[in-house]
Amino acid sequence: MGLLGKRPRTPDAPDAAAAAPTDEIDIAFDLLASLTDAVLVIDGAGRVQASNAAAIRLFGDLPDEFPLDALLPTDGTARSLDGSMFAVDARESTWTTHDGRTLRIIIAREATPSAGDIERDQLTGLPTRNHLLDVLRADAAVRTDVLNVLVFDIDQFSVISQTVGYQGSDELLRHIASNVERIAPPQSQLARLGDDTFCLAFRSDETSDADRVAAEIRDATRQPVNVQGRTVRVTASVGSSLGFKGTAIEQTVHEAELAKQEAGRRGGNRCVTYTASLRESQEGMMRLWNALRSAIQFRQMEVWFQPIVSLATGRPIAAEALCRWHHPNFGDVAPGEFIPIAERNSEILNIGGFVQERAAEIMNMLRSSRSHRVGDFQITINASANELAWPRFAEQFLARLKAVEAQPGWFVVETTERALLQRDDAVAHNIAVLRQAGVDVSLDDYGADYASIERLRSLPVDRVKIDRRFIAELLTNERVDQTVAAAVNLANELGLKCIAEGVETDEQAARLRAMGCAAAQGFLFAPAVPDTELLDVLRDLAASGQQRRH
Repeated sequence: MGLLGKRPRTPDAPDAAAAAPTDEIDIAFDLLASLTDAVLVIDGAGRVQASNAAAIRLFGDLPDEFPLDALLPTDGTARSLDGSMFAVDARESTWTTHDGRTLRIIIAREATPSAGDIERDQLTGLPTRNHLLDVLRADAAVRTDVLNVLVFDIDQFSVISQTVGYQGSDELLRHIASNVERIAPPQSQLARLGDDTFCLAFRSDETSDADRVAAEIRDATRQPVNVQGRTVRVTASVGSSLGFKGTAIEQTVHEAELAKQEAGRRGGNRCVTYTASLRESQEGMMRLWNALRSAIQFRQMEVWFQPIVSLATGRPIAAEALCRWHHPNFGDVAPGEFIPIAERNSEILNIGGFVQERAAEIMNMLRSSRSHRVGDFQITINASANELAWPRFAEQFLARLKAVEAQPGWFVVETTERALLQRDDAVAHNIAVLRQAGVDVSLDDYGADYASIERLRSLPVDRVKIDRRFIAELLTNERVDQTVAAAVNLANELGLKCIAEGVETDEQAARLRAMGCAAAQGFLFAPAVPDTELLDVLRDLAASGQQRRH
């Protein structure tokens, strides 16, 4: 969310730009924006509609319609976007607009905490980062044995928070802190570093003790926890580092944090020990992450499209929208490099929104072209598990289509088995809303995550895309051939359109056609191309398909 110059949203407007500005709002916003205290404008649903520069400095750059109770969970206490808790002085007033809407105005400033508040985390009662570092520095002055530092956080915590709510996630963190305290070695120090990140530090003569305690931390976090009437099971990523005599305490803790980030990057639910090469890798990743935050703003990203063709007619029936990033210093950054980084924070939502908006614009362009008959042509847009776990994903997706008068039936949302099999109410809600609106849902990379073909019967999808790794071995591995044939047969039986990705040879296309596979994409037909070339590629494919039919 930007500065307070953005107008509050009207109840019926899906986007801030849709709210018509008035002189009354302009005057009020000019006044509030000039205040040095943080200002939040809250709608009747308790969501932040606008904030000034001071609020961004205090809380962070808030996403659209961020819930107020996540920022001010209790009187006198606030939580910033990075999860840190702090004391706050806040006062509230109301503002009734000329059209009868009542908005709440929150004016807040950080309170001056007592010495005790600075040393202890208000949520868990554990020491804070600064207090932990003070204790470890004092300890280092009289101890010579090895310092073991273990930093850990909860895998996919942002997704869990969206599922159980902010109060539920606070309750979960208290449970985890309590469970880890019970297994902590004698004379160890357990602290909360921020949000869902904790640190356990202890001294030992045996360097192998870190591995043992890391395993115990993972066991402690895996214990099922009852949060607001539902059982929650989580896993943890743990990073460990050893501090020897003369090593700065801050350095050892930072090294453990780098190792923890690497554990999360490798899929979580594991422990990684810090090495010198890990620092180089993480520093490169941090540079990439910093660059990623401004990539859309500075127009470094583009949406390319790869056609999908009918195997029966050879005509293009769809195109998959694919994000491409060209950085002025890094050059072309592969999606396999930047998408995992974006998945770990809210950037994936920004990238997804950018792709959706561009895809809708291109579809309108295609349909307005008189030189190309579109028919039932669709554009496929990828959605990750994290995007689908965002409660308002479907509503925002449909709002972006409506903004450019694009029809939901022109689009397909493609996601993975892993996303669809999450036991998450938000995912189920988003899929249901999309399908009810007319958006098709496609199962991407079928067979990559789970083995059971029969599971397809229970998934809420309209089409299935067979993983490219199967297609690569289709003509050389009899078992793969049988698996693909079974998947195609089941999809046809269920009335689902079956698409093969990664098709590179005529022989592969012929075998898939013989199996009854409906469509394919791959270099045999066309690579991904910029939007400026898509129309010409579709014309060429349509012409070559017509020639093959005659």
